Amino acid sequence: MCPSRHSLSHIYIEFLFLLVKTLSRNIYFPFFYISLLSVPISTHSQYQLDSTVASMADLSPRTVLVTGSGGRTGQIVYKKLKERQNQYVTRGLVRTEESKQKIGGANDVFVGDIRDAESITPAFQGIDALIILTSAVPQPGGLLDKEGGIRELIVGKDDELLQTETKTIPRADVAEVCIQALNFEEVQFKAFDLASKPEGVGTPTKDFKALFSNITARF
Repeated sequence: MCPSRHSLSHIYIEFLFLLVKTLSRNIYFPFFYISLLSVPISTHSQYQLDSTVASMADLSPRTVLVTGSGGRTGQIVYKKLKERQNQYVTRGLVRTEESKQKIGGANDVFVGDIRDAESITPAFQGIDALIILTSAVPQPGGLLDKEGGIRELIVGKDDELLQTETKTIPRADVAEVCIQALNFEEVQFKAFDLASKPEGVGTPTKDFKALFSNITARF
């Protein structure tokens, strides 16, 4: 089960790697959340772990579904995946036709409501991975609409980043971490907080395996 969090003054990001049984087959899902301010993480039903599942890094190309792909961060994840067609077959899930058109209106974008299982079933059929993006509008200083790939990223646990001045991160960096997390076993079954140092401070993060190796908190 995934517990709700208390009110935060910054964003925190958790990658939860779960194995769930969906559409009568076992699919390996990296669950990604962005929880902002006082927005709680919803509680999920029980799930089944399967230690015999092969590493997702060995599966290529993989079909990845991005929920919330009409959102400001979800759009970036969706577009980044689309740019890597040799690695991923990308699908998006949005709530409205308007959101679908906002990200291009392609046939790989599905419109559905998670409260209506039948409406989202087509989006889930045949997928290998799922990135769930849920968020609210952050206060200034949380998610930044700035260029990604030029800052040093920092991981923490148990809200310890709240005690530092490092409480921001560009959406583009969040999106890249979402995608990179699909490829490394170091981040499987882990939960962590994520932020970035100010631009120009430290060394821009390029080695995501090393970044994820710093994560010790399991969910």
